[in-house]
Amino acid sequence: MKIRVFIALLAILPFVRRVHAVAVEWNLMHSEYAEVWDTGPIWDVLGGNFDRHIYFQFYFLDYGVGSLWAEAFDSEPNWLSVCVKQMDYGDVVNEASMLGPDSTYFYRSEKGEVGIHSNYTIPGDSNVYLAMCTKTVTVEPYYVYGWVEICGTQVLASAWDADGGPMIVGGGSALTPEPSSALLLLVGGALLALRRRGINGCA
Repeated sequence: MKIRVFIALLAILPFVRRVHAVAVEWNLMHSEYAEVWDTGPIWDVLGGNFDRHIYFQFYFLDYGVGSLWAEAFDSEPNWLSVCVKQMDYGDVVNEASMLGPDSTYFYRSEKGEVGIHSNYTIPGDSNVYLAMCTKTVTVEPYYVYGWVEICGTQVLASAWDADGGPMIVGGGSALTPEPSSALLLLVGGALLALRRRGINGCA
């Protein structure tokens, strides 16, 4: 019986490795002070994976009244297509939630267009989760989805899936279960199968 369990666990290990192998990249976003305009100080939130041609970048103004306002950095055409919207912890960031026809945004820029589009402000005096998507600048572009947690002008945490998979706000991939849960599920299933075989063999 012990030998059977050992063999079953060896058979499961390659699959467990695949469960761990997700393309989620953590905490690569940061914020930096850009400059002072007539309207107030502007902040730049940015990060990316240059090898994969993934770039996230958006700007906001902090008026010091408890709200952050999206803003364009200059009047030049945008070089990135980026969408940013406020979402709640646990929400799913994907094509349906970010690119739907009725979507509203804290910040949206379209490559080649001048300026940005914004539908609302976000709180500047508490932790806020912002969902993000950007189109890569690869030969065959695709959308990358992720999130960033900010408080005021500071970035607290961030994550995205470099392969373009859906993400859970405040967490990891929406496609892959947590490694510990997946491992328990696989091991439990193997042990249950072996137990049934043992019962059937004694009947």
